[in-house]
Amino acid sequence: MIRKPHKLTLMTALTSLLLSNSAVAATAEETKQFDLDTVVVTATKTEKSIKDVPAAVTVITAEDMKKSNVRTLSDALRNVPGLYIKEQSGMKGTKISIRGLSQNRVLFLQDGMPLNNGYTGGPQWSGIPIDSIERVEIIRGPFSALYGSSAMGGVVNIITKEAAKPETTVTAGTGTNGTHSQTFSHNGVEGKLEYYLNYSKNDTDGYILNPANPDEGKFGSDNKQYSGKIIYHINATDKLIISKGRSEGTYQYSIKTDRGNRTNETLKVGYQAKLAPDKMLNFRFSELNFSDYWTITGKNYNTNPVKTREGEVNLNWKINPNNTLTVGVSSKVDKCDGKTYLLTNPRDISSINKLLERSGGKTTTNSIYFQDEMEFTPQTTMLVGGRYDNWKFTNGYNLAGSMQKKSENNFSPKASLLFKADASTTWYASAGKSFSSPSIFNLSRRWDVTRTLLLPNPDLKPEKANSYELGVTHKVSPNTTAKVSVFQNNVTDMIYQSFIRMLTADKQELQWKNAGKAEIKGIELELNHKFSPETSGYINYTHNNSKITANSDTTLVGKQVPTVPKDAFNIGFTYQHEKLTANLEGRYLSRTYESDNNTEPANGYGAYEPFFVVDTKFSYRFTPDTAISLEVSNLFDRQYYRETLAAGRTVFVELTQKF
Repeated sequence: MIRKPHKLTLMTALTSLLLSNSAVAATAEETKQFDLDTVVVTATKTEKSIKDVPAAVTVITAEDMKKSNVRTLSDALRNVPGLYIKEQSGMKGTKISIRGLSQNRVLFLQDGMPLNNGYTGGPQWSGIPIDSIERVEIIRGPFSALYGSSAMGGVVNIITKEAAKPETTVTAGTGTNGTHSQTFSHNGVEGKLEYYLNYSKNDTDGYILNPANPDEGKFGSDNKQYSGKIIYHINATDKLIISKGRSEGTYQYSIKTDRGNRTNETLKVGYQAKLAPDKMLNFRFSELNFSDYWTITGKNYNTNPVKTREGEVNLNWKINPNNTLTVGVSSKVDKCDGKTYLLTNPRDISSINKLLERSGGKTTTNSIYFQDEMEFTPQTTMLVGGRYDNWKFTNGYNLAGSMQKKSENNFSPKASLLFKADASTTWYASAGKSFSSPSIFNLSRRWDVTRTLLLPNPDLKPEKANSYELGVTHKVSPNTTAKVSVFQNNVTDMIYQSFIRMLTADKQELQWKNAGKAEIKGIELELNHKFSPETSGYINYTHNNSKITANSDTTLVGKQVPTVPKDAFNIGFTYQHEKLTANLEGRYLSRTYESDNNTEPANGYGAYEPFFVVDTKFSYRFTPDTAISLEVSNLFDRQYYRETLAAGRTVFVELTQKF
């Protein structure tokens, strides 16, 4: 039986430890001001220190990722307050939620380029080598006023490296479950040209997902990523940026029939020009192409190629010393042509027997937005903005025939107020509206699986939310920073799989409908403390009370929103002295449901019980160019289920060499 920690007792003890004065206190001169002076761009589309942003912001730097157990972007995000990451087997990808809003309600970007899959709406970041990342900016709260659809819960912007220095880095690692990794990166400068090249390969045999039935298989995979970027500095202020990436992933998550492949390619062209000392023009064109995207489930071969093209132009204009205006226009097109075939031999994708389903279409979103930042006094700043989006669904079809065109208009306003009470304390408040458009899958795909027939609904409307937030950042001492955020999201027109009828004794018919409402209330607490010049720590806690408040199925009213843990906290310590770096992190998640009716499968398999796990990493740098690291995940070998059995204790050793 898995023991459940008493949350309040454990949190009190850990917080006391963080604030303990038994460690040697660092002087203000020795202590970095944590992240309050870190410059971010995602929250306002302008460069601004975190302390001047009226929102809950977390920044994860490349240095942060090196210190902790991070080999994927999911690893990097899992300890962020308000954010829930759940890895799934095979091609199901990664489930993510921010403040109770999941999947297509969270916008993922790479250097401003959308990464959400145009077919399902979920985020896809597998094509980004970790070594190419400079930092990740996580902005929690509604941001449709700047970013449109999918930014209901927040925005995650993965920013790749710039300011190259000539350097080549090679790493090689091996670990539990037949896990191996190799990476290569090379950066350089030739006159006005910077260039970056990255390659990584990661493969694992995986582990048994269901000990009660080992024949169901292992969670194995083989992934490769390639990326390149060039930056040409036209002059001291203007530059051209071109980047290209490719990811190839093969999944072997069942001995019997289930397997898949995902190949996606990215292209981005950007241009930045300083038109005047107070005017900056930004242009971007990007393409995300899932060129080879298929799965085999049972005897069905499903292929879902998706292509997204997007362009944006914006202007940042400092009208006067106290007023900065941001205006922009953007256009985004998603196209998909999905097919399902019956296979005579489930192990052979060439044994196609007949076409079972075909569906797809095109969505187009044209947008215009503005944001006005007004500094009333040195202590008080207000941001007011809004975005108008025109969304269209055209060329829709499935085997039942073609679908009528559909168009929706959305206006998403937002207002935020920042007040600096004194040198140590900053308050902010915000209110805004946001939305998330239905996906092509929701609109057109007829999905027939073993026990469910899921019907599309071309009449779906966008989900909408009214959101409110109040927060404060307080510098308790030169060594300690505390943050508190209180938030509420009222969501309407939630898209649900609504019951239609029973087709047979064990097979039901469902259809996507705007059938639900939800109320999401929560609080986030963060504490960072510097014990000494060598030792630092953090703790954060999130309480998220997410309830279904209305649904066409009245039995769901009052139930917990799926894929949202009610309580979560994370704690971490880092010790860095001369050549040695040691990191220890723990995370707790309360019970989480995957079903709307909050039921769990029998026999414990697939249950989502609470758990607390600890990870650690030790790194030793022999020379400035040579280092070795040891990572231990799930240090105490805790057994728990999150859809399937999670991996037990794993060990990974990696050697890094720079030239």
